[in-house]
Amino acid sequence: MDSNRWQKYQRNGYRTQNGYQNFVSLVSVYSHQQGVVLAAQQFESNKSGELKVVQTILEALQLEGVVFTMDALHCQKNY
Repeated sequence: MDSNRWQKYQRNGYRTQNGYQNFVSLVSVYSHQQGVVLAAQQFESNKSGELKVVQTILEALQLEGVVFTMDALHCQKNY
């Protein structure tokens, strides 16, 4: 790869045609007490968001009377 193409690659990274990067991520629900993953779901960042995936997983598990620990992304007022 010549130096001009390499510089362009470094500048643009893995951008798609619309200018956004597409990442594949995994959300999981882990029980510390049981030591197992209760549920996991993979998603692509350009098709879905972590907030929606977490909401879907928690609704499917129908857990009551438990405490969840999540990162700050999930501390949104309208969530």
